Amino acid sequence: MKRKILGMLFCLMAFAVYAKAPAFDGGTVIPVEKIGNIVLLNYSGLNEINIEFSVCEDSDWESIGSITTCPFAKEVKLSTKVNFSKVHYVGYKCNLPSDKKIFVYVDGRTLMFYVLEASNTALKKSAPFSDIKEDTANGFYKFDTTVQRKHYEKDVRVKNAPKCIILFQMPKTGLWEVYGIVNEGKLKVVTSYHKDIDRCQPYWIISVCEEHKSFQITAYTKHNDLCFDFSGQYETDESDNSEDDLPEAEIEVSDTEPAESTDDVEAQLLKLKQLYDNGLIDEDEYKEKKSKVLGL
Repeated sequence: MKRKILGMLFCLMAFAVYAKAPAFDGGTVIPVEKIGNIVLLNYSGLNEINIEFSVCEDSDWESIGSITTCPFAKEVKLSTKVNFSKVHYVGYKCNLPSDKKIFVYVDGRTLMFYVLEASNTALKKSAPFSDIKEDTANGFYKFDTTVQRKHYEKDVRVKNAPKCIILFQMPKTGLWEVYGIVNEGKLKVVTSYHKDIDRCQPYWIISVCEEHKSFQITAYTKHNDLCFDFSGQYETDESDNSEDDLPEAEIEVSDTEPAESTDDVEAQLLKLKQLYDNGLIDEDEYKEKKSKVLGL
């Protein structure tokens, strides 16, 4: 009984500490406990980022510094001498464009601040693939590669890719994590599941981190790898581009397999389906091209 009473008192004390944050005008307050440092990670298209940080032990806020530069996909640790052991709240202030957002996540003793595209609703979430909302107009693409899964097992590759991040679901936790980042057309894998992607769920998300976000992306397999081809690029403003002006992506053919292999036929059919779903070809054109691919 005594232990139960002490436990209840501890919970009440903890609730009293975190129940009401002190006023922090013009900023956002985060309750914390036993953090060791603050790190900013930029997964957005911003080049200039200015975030001011403050902490509160009891009722007074103290400025502890700011981060003004954070290159794409780089971690920047806040330089401060503050002792976080007694800190109950962290506050931050920043002015971001409407298409960007801050996502805060506690990773061990590190308080992580992610700068994301506003359309990115998956990072560090455990939501099922079906519950995540695709937003291609704002550069947020979903891919179900169940069809291609039987043909890939090793790596992910990209073609003509813009600056972006590729997300996947961690097999053990189900969290959506960053599989790799693409910068200057090159993919850098940042997960330990590199060369073992057939162990993962066949669901992938791409968040484009450039001003121009509308792409025609095709997923296909080649040489036991899963490939994402950004071969089509177009504006969403109908006044600038008519449907006839939209480019069609080329069909990717393996260098080592016959042009009419099963992989190639599947890739062409998937490509045609995406063209049709995106409104780039009408139903009659879709049926005609599909018949040609199938040799009917």
